[in-house]
Amino acid sequence: MSFEKFYSLYPRRINKLQASKSYLKALKLGVTDEQLINGVIEYQHWCDRNGTAREYICHPATWLNQGRWENDYRADDSSKSATGNSNQPRQSGIRNAMASAIKVIQKVRSETRLEVGYDGDGNNLPF
Repeated sequence: MSFEKFYSLYPRRINKLQASKSYLKALKLGVTDEQLINGVIEYQHWCDRNGTAREYICHPATWLNQGRWENDYRADDSSKSATGNSNQPRQSGIRNAMASAIKVIQKVRSETRLEVGYDGDGNNLPF
């Protein structure tokens, strides 16, 4: 019954069988149902507060196997997230890095084409 409650509260329900095995493994290590339930509630609130996209929410089995119920998700520290990284949402950080990299690549490509004399299709121009 406790696993079912845990799983129903988890913000990303995927691979239930593996999650169940990991839940039982955590119980065998001496973790209580209450610790796991409280941890997942805090994690769910943390995901909501930070606007964590579904694809970046940890799988429940991984969350259990890594002992993440011990993380302090209640802390509202604007400089760090529950993983110890910048509190900027992960997807925004990746998106910004990719946009910067694309700009650099486009700049290098345009400079190279002008210097060497390429047309828009990458062919050498006869001059």
